[in-house]
Amino acid sequence: MVNSVKSWRPNGRVHGRWGWIDTAWVTSVWVTSLFQCTAAQLSITPDVVTAAVGDTVTLSVRREGRFRYCNWFRGAGTDAKDQILGLFGSDPPSYGPKYTGRESVLPDGSLRITDVLTDHSGIYTVEMAVNSGWIQVATSQLRVHALVTKPTVTMTSLQPVEYKDTVTVTCNTSGAAETILWFFDRQHLLIDNTRIVLSQDNQTLKLTYVTRLDSGIYQCKASNPISDITSDPQTLAVSYGPEDTRIDTSGTQILEAGESFSLSCYTRSVPQIDTYEWFINDISLTFNKPQLSVVRVSSKDEGNYTCVARNTATGKSAKASVFIAVKDVSNAIGILVSLNLSALSQSSICRLKQRNSTKPSNGQWTMHQRKSAKPSNGQWTRHLRKSTKPSNVQWTMHQWKNAKPSNEQLTLHQG
Repeated sequence: MVNSVKSWRPNGRVHGRWGWIDTAWVTSVWVTSLFQCTAAQLSITPDVVTAAVGDTVTLSVRREGRFRYCNWFRGAGTDAKDQILGLFGSDPPSYGPKYTGRESVLPDGSLRITDVLTDHSGIYTVEMAVNSGWIQVATSQLRVHALVTKPTVTMTSLQPVEYKDTVTVTCNTSGAAETILWFFDRQHLLIDNTRIVLSQDNQTLKLTYVTRLDSGIYQCKASNPISDITSDPQTLAVSYGPEDTRIDTSGTQILEAGESFSLSCYTRSVPQIDTYEWFINDISLTFNKPQLSVVRVSSKDEGNYTCVARNTATGKSAKASVFIAVKDVSNAIGILVSLNLSALSQSSICRLKQRNSTKPSNGQWTMHQRKSAKPSNGQWTRHLRKSTKPSNVQWTMHQWKNAKPSNEQLTLHQG
């Protein structure tokens, strides 16, 4: 508010806090004062004073020359009922109806207010009679604000369901706040006024039919001309899913008996799924973890494995399946092998022992023959190991015998 200044030439007497004052002393300088009026304008600086509760404020008077008396008033007028205090010459100040006990007048006529309250806000007017004989009036405005307290953010729901729920977000502030700003994930919140609606006083946000894009951190900042403060973050987590459910295997889906495998169930969901259901051929496995492991598989473990993920917040579920095949390879295979051996002198019977050290696909074996004793019938003990992948069932034999060989047939029985 710009200073308002009024000047006039008194005609005989001036009415002040102390009654009617004789102004004959100014008659001789009336003409001179007339020409000095604009040069001696009274003003209060600054025009508008902004202060916090508890501050000390000075409304400084600017003038030329000494003054005869001055009066301070609350409001834009100079009515006696609005007077705060007055000072006449060297006399002690006198106090009016608007005096609160915190005001004092300085020697130059300025007004000082200590430990100001919000009630001190308003227009202040000074009336001053200067030595030139003119009475001048000036005004200024004082605005006192309390410090803004830290706001809090509250939500009608912290985990609403996507495309179903509407959420109201409120910034709770003290009465000292004059402006409220909203932030989303530490950035200024963009308001589209269609699905996200801001109240007239900026205090509430309405999120209609929330989506997962509304998930994040919400904060508000409350401020006034002398202070501002931001709330603690409040997180909104919109529930959705499960969706994009799949099963990952630890290796091949075709296994041999005795091997092991693991299955892992993955899905996108908020909140995160912590309970799963596993089925084999639609029979429940009574297992509720996302990873399923089976060791030393057999033919009974073959089948269709299904994972079911359920979101209790959304009431939805999703599933995924994978087929695991098991090949049953027996440890005992009866084979009759006829071999023409040029290194044997007679028909002998060999016993073969099988050791599964690798994973054959067609049954080729390497045999090593060693003589363990001196048999009377030419019996041999053979140890069978797998080697390469032949196109049919073949055997490679290494024979050690002290006798002279001849072309005879050796019949082998594997047990």
